[in-house]
Amino acid sequence: GRVCIVTPDAGNDDSATNRTANFWKFLGMRVERLSPKLHDSAVAYSSHLPHLVAAALAYSLPDLHRRFVGTGIRDATRIAAGDPRLWDAILRMNSAEVKIALGHFSQVLHEFEQGLDEEGAPSLKNLLEQAKKNRDALDTNS
Repeated sequence: GRVCIVTPDAGNDDSATNRTANFWKFLGMRVERLSPKLHDSAVAYSSHLPHLVAAALAYSLPDLHRRFVGTGIRDATRIAAGDPRLWDAILRMNSAEVKIALGHFSQVLHEFEQGLDEEGAPSLKNLLEQAKKNRDALDTNS
């Protein structure tokens, strides 16, 4: 029931692409066909950026505060426990799209930072509400 992305391009034989898609469908996957460029963008946002954010969060935790961590930071950094050599290779192979996703994420972090600075403004609450809606929607899309 999970998504599998097939990335045909101009050099691919349509029958080979169809056989590949049918193979994944036979295994129970929901097959999406995307261009290689769109695939790289999609995985940059949905896989690679989350890994970098989790790694940055784990990296930024001061030693002094590690004894105080609870389930929140453990949950948020779980994927940072992945093999660093593997993730280094993955991130470098898609670095252009990952940099775009990181730039977007940096802008979003700036919005949250501004929300903290605006005393009594509803902007932080609005950002948190939209974040919750976005997260809740993930459960209906899997």
